[in-house]
Amino acid sequence: MERLVTKDKVDFVVGGFRSEAVLVMQDIAMENKKIFIGVGAAHPEICQRVAKNYSTYKYFFRGSPFNSSFLGRTSFIHLGTVGAILKQSLNIPKIKVAIVGKRLSGFEPMIKAAETAIPIWVWRWSVSGGRQIKLPM
Repeated sequence: MERLVTKDKVDFVVGGFRSEAVLVMQDIAMENKKIFIGVGAAHPEICQRVAKNYSTYKYFFRGSPFNSSFLGRTSFIHLGTVGAILKQSLNIPKIKVAIVGKRLSGFEPMIKAAETAIPIWVWRWSVSGGRQIKLPM
C-alpha cells in the first residue's frame, strides 16, 4: 500500500483480502487520502472505523463481502440451497459437507453456529484448522 500511494501514485485502490492486513493497509491509504474499496476482508472493525472516526476513514468503502457478522449466516444460506439441490437432483440422501477456514478469531463464531445449524439439516461436516468435528447424522 505504501508503494502504491507514494511511488506508483495511484488514485484509488481496490482489494485487500485478509482483515489483519487490510486494517494496516486502510491506515496507510487514509493517511494519504486515497480512496480504498475493500473487496475481501470481512472483520467488522474495518467499517466500524469509518463510523468512529469519519474524518480519517471517509475514503474507505466496503465493496464486498458482508462483514463477518453476516458472512456466516450468508454462508449457511448458500450451504442449505446447494445441499437441497444436490439431494434432489443427484439423489444424495446425506450430503457430506466440509467447512474450511483458518484459525482466526473471526472464524470461531461460524464454527459454533455450524455446530448448532448443521445437525438440523442432517449433514456431516468437518472443520480444518487443527480440529475436526463430526456431528451426529
